Amino acid sequence: FVRDCALFFRKHWTDLSAHIDHPDRSASVPIFEETRSRALKITPHAKLPALRLRSLAQFRYCLVTDVSRCFPSIYTHSIPWALHGKSNAKKDRKITSAGVYGNRLDFILRQSQDGQTMGIPVGPDHSRVISELVLAAVDDSFLTSGDHGSYLRHVDDMWIGGDSVADCEHSLHRLRKSLNRFSLDINELKTRIVRTSNVISENWPYDLEAQLEAALKLDSSIYEGRIVSLLGTVIEHANSDRDDGVIKFFLRKLDSWNKWDDYWKILEPFLAHCAIQFPHSLDY
Repeated sequence: FVRDCALFFRKHWTDLSAHIDHPDRSASVPIFEETRSRALKITPHAKLPALRLRSLAQFRYCLVTDVSRCFPSIYTHSIPWALHGKSNAKKDRKITSAGVYGNRLDFILRQSQDGQTMGIPVGPDHSRVISELVLAAVDDSFLTSGDHGSYLRHVDDMWIGGDSVADCEHSLHRLRKSLNRFSLDINELKTRIVRTSNVISENWPYDLEAQLEAALKLDSSIYEGRIVSLLGTVIEHANSDRDDGVIKFFLRKLDSWNKWDDYWKILEPFLAHCAIQFPHSLDY
């Protein structure tokens, strides 16, 4: 089924690329690089602070939110809706349709998960493309539904600027409607309206990253407690923010530092705990 997805993307990539290639509003437009170990990449988290600064600096307030259980909640029928419009997709549901070619991708995904229409696989790179197809349509729906401040999305995380709390509340109402059009919902637990300064000054991940990198250069037999404490802080932030992305961020850092072998006795139970408590981090 992964191969079928790849063939589908190759056949229709010109049209699909036009649908999702909007770097002015999305920081998760897929980029293909043959030299990488993965088929595609998206903007790394480390570049998001600068993007948020450029996008939001002129607004006093910011709506911060994301999509509730994004990948497990994507309705496969919403893929042709996103590509062709809901009314057109409902009129032509043939999986061999030349006009509504998104039906083919819908079919492939359903066949890969015992006919289920709810959710897409967590982990494969083709899911990054599929989620971007649907969320790009959400972007279109929101951005054409009325006046708004600056808008930035990274996968399912969204930041919307506003001159007042009321502006952000209005944006939240419109965003709910745009998501609902594609059978998606806001993550209420992570939705908040804050001063923009709080968003662009958020630097704890990078402070913690520097501390952990420094600790992993020390003698583990002497500084084991220091390392464990920092890993515990990572878990604490992920819990308080209800964000598996924090875990993924630090897993990628551990990869880039090549510390798995040297500190496996400490990192293995950390990974086991992440697998239990943050199951959506398993895709990384």
